[in-house]
Amino acid sequence: MLRIIREGQRWLTALFVVGIGFVFVFFLGLSGPLTGPAPGSVATVGPFSFGFREFERSRRVREETFQTQLGDQYDAKRFRDTLDDLALRDLVDGALLAVTAQELGMRVSKREIERKVQLDSGFRTAEGNFDVEAFRNFVDYEYGGERAFLLAQHPGELSRKMRRLLVTQPHISEGEAEMALRRDLEEVRLAFLTIDATPSPALEIDESSVAEARETRGPEIAARFESQRERFESPEVVHPRHILVRAGSSASEGVRETARARAQDLLERIEGGEGFEEVARKHSEDEASSESGGYLGALERGQTVKDFETAAFDAEPGKVVGPVASSLGFHLIRVDSHEPAVNRTLEEVSDELAIELLREDAALREAETRADEISREVASGKSLEDAARERDLTLNRSGLLKRRGDGYVPGLGASQELLATAFALEPGTSSPRVFRVADRLALVASLERVEPDADTLTERLEETREQLRIERINTRAQSWIDDRRDALLDAGALEVDLAAVRR
Repeated sequence: MLRIIREGQRWLTALFVVGIGFVFVFFLGLSGPLTGPAPGSVATVGPFSFGFREFERSRRVREETFQTQLGDQYDAKRFRDTLDDLALRDLVDGALLAVTAQELGMRVSKREIERKVQLDSGFRTAEGNFDVEAFRNFVDYEYGGERAFLLAQHPGELSRKMRRLLVTQPHISEGEAEMALRRDLEEVRLAFLTIDATPSPALEIDESSVAEARETRGPEIAARFESQRERFESPEVVHPRHILVRAGSSASEGVRETARARAQDLLERIEGGEGFEEVARKHSEDEASSESGGYLGALERGQTVKDFETAAFDAEPGKVVGPVASSLGFHLIRVDSHEPAVNRTLEEVSDELAIELLREDAALREAETRADEISREVASGKSLEDAARERDLTLNRSGLLKRRGDGYVPGLGASQELLATAFALEPGTSSPRVFRVADRLALVASLERVEPDADTLTERLEETREQLRIERINTRAQSWIDDRRDALLDAGALEVDLAAVRR
């Protein structure tokens, strides 16, 4: 959970713009300390503690947001753990803002919270009077009592004060907003040349080079093994055929016995010389496999009914077994092949991985030699198009592209640096820089730049200013939250019990 609450959160915009969703109400006569640890808390942040009730309220708000955004695609089971994490993070980060507010000298008075009650339409009668009974019922149901209710309001109100402070501070000038909008709307069309650096499986690697790689690049080989472990592991698999005589587990004993006798008769016909596949095609009651002679494909354990699985994995390949009873009926089974589970060790595959590395090195060196030659020509003034034409290489051309955070270029792949370079180039010029994009090297040239028109800039300027303001708010808030969170974690004053909410 420490990883969850330490890492950056892109969802802060919702936290500051919409708010966490606390209800700020208060009833006269409450007294006592406003903070302190609560028994059975799921999170403690400095002086603030949150129990399971607070967690559930926070989680409901998150869940309602998911349901609104996803509609029929919302799956409560699929998002269960995600909602738990987000609900706890909302509580923790809201409390971190409250801690910061306290450090800045902010306080919450009873009058402030009382005023919120008086303005809350949910606690007013049809005549507009404050409904004490409705308020008390709400507090008892949602919080378990007035004291617990008050404890929940204090950090929430401090958090809101802190957010209000953050919201009122940032200023974005018109010039700053226009520059950002131009960057967002500007488009370029580019040309790019790729040089393949994919290793050739036909390249021979001598034994001495493999031995040297194992000696000098052991950690690299081990890391590759760990990241690709599934390549060297395979489960136990059987390739069975079957003939099914249906008689479900709910069938009467007489029906089941008749089905068993029919399966036994089919077994005797096979033992008498009839082909298993032919009998399956004519007599199996499994329509999905009968046309293929009863073949069921490759099966791992856990993919079929238990009785069938046990018989199939125990069967000697090529030998017919049965009748085997299952919840479907009675089966005659013939396993064509049985492949044992494979779990190759690092020692067993280290030569193979060393060869892969050496082939990749060779392919990259060859590609770099070709790319560097082109790069030097471009640096001396030749266009990328001319350099490609002289080598009979294909120069690819993109459509109009906007800046993207991931740097993705259709037909090429993702390279933030390449796309940034394309926007920095003047139209008609080429860059001598060589970029690595997956298993290829690439060079780029700018073909065209399209600037946004004045009307579009005017129309969207204020919207952009507001977006930048929110981003600045979130950046500042995130910085404060990170600082306070890390300080409290290091001091042992921030505790989160994720397991408690998943029991």
